[in-house]
Amino acid sequence: MALIPFFSPTVASADSGFIPGVYGEFLPGALTPSQSGVSPDLGWGIGGNEDGFLNDTFFVRFSATLENYPSPGIFLVPLTFGPGLRLIKSDPGDFYVIGTIGIAPVFFPQGGELLPLYGGGIGYSFSRFFAEARVNVFPQSHFLGGSLIEFPLTIGMHL
Repeated sequence: MALIPFFSPTVASADSGFIPGVYGEFLPGALTPSQSGVSPDLGWGIGGNEDGFLNDTFFVRFSATLENYPSPGIFLVPLTFGPGLRLIKSDPGDFYVIGTIGIAPVFFPQGGELLPLYGGGIGYSFSRFFAEARVNVFPQSHFLGGSLIEFPLTIGMHL
């Protein structure tokens, strides 16, 4: 019986002000400059976020993620902040867009660096659970000789 309130759709509501969440990411590879010789394969990520609703439509998000591309051994820790816009509020869920800016310590087999990042995406939140498709750009990597572009697919749960 204790699980029923946990999975209740009324517990997580965008109208409550602040909504924490946890999520997992599937990273279907990434784009890198051809001269870098690095081509990240499939990866994964886990993280947490906090959405703060300013009103019925606008919100801000803070998030921290751990991402890993096992081959070729790239590990990222994106810390982001960004605005969000709820486009459709409906039952059973909401359709929204999100923009992000931030920094990310990035670790390569040859060393590490601190990179800026920016990105955006679309998402759908259906009560307790949410799904997003985003693009993140990490410009001017010294180790790659250019930008790293990734396309995280996210599934998460509002706490």
